[in-house]
Amino acid sequence: MEVLDAIAACFKNDYHKVLQNVSLQERPRCKAWLAKKLCEEQSIEHGTCKDALDTLETFLFAEAKNKNRKTVFFVITSLIVITFVISVSNNIQTKMAHNNLKKQYDILEDEYNYLLENWTIKVDSISVGNASKSGNWLTKPGNELIASEMRLFNPVINYTSLINSNAKFDIKIIDSFGTMVKNEKSPDGYTYAKTKWVLTGGMHTHDLDGFGDGASSIYSAGEWIVEVWYNGVCLKSQSITLY
Repeated sequence: MEVLDAIAACFKNDYHKVLQNVSLQERPRCKAWLAKKLCEEQSIEHGTCKDALDTLETFLFAEAKNKNRKTVFFVITSLIVITFVISVSNNIQTKMAHNNLKKQYDILEDEYNYLLENWTIKVDSISVGNASKSGNWLTKPGNELIASEMRLFNPVINYTSLINSNAKFDIKIIDSFGTMVKNEKSPDGYTYAKTKWVLTGGMHTHDLDGFGDGASSIYSAGEWIVEVWYNGVCLKSQSITLY
């Protein structure tokens, strides 16, 4: 509830307008200043203030899927409103009315936590390179990939996140016939999985390692699909041509 209180204070003090009026380059310094100001003026723990500003930045600037972004924003806004009403009701409403509002808050908080758990990461783009078994680039992402020269089909993602946490990404690599490549170590329904530490905010990059045979190519020429999944949700699907 402390983060929501901090977000509510951000809106009350027009911090969202301040962030919208600074350049991308100045935004990190502006966020740090606002977090310090919020901490001093509202007596909220500094780490909570930083989390609130990170969340506010993500909702203001991340181009998340519209439906999910609007849903999360609606829930957060509702929580902020109910938090304020609960505070007022402590002084002017009956205990029964207060309890009813608290129940509504708890329901929305559960939905908010569910949405955070399932929609906390947005993959903005996927590029693929050709890597050796030791992890060195044979062909860097974005360059033309030759099927006969492929060793490890290695996706790299650019992402936006609401959390600082370990995240297990499940990857599907699908050939032009719609068949997913896999081996005996593949998890059910996926080609492979990779766990990475994700950071809040946007413009982050992660190398998801790769899949294949380090000695020879298992890939044929044609259109391939790579999909990145998290918590059972496909975050991004990308077509890749092997020549």
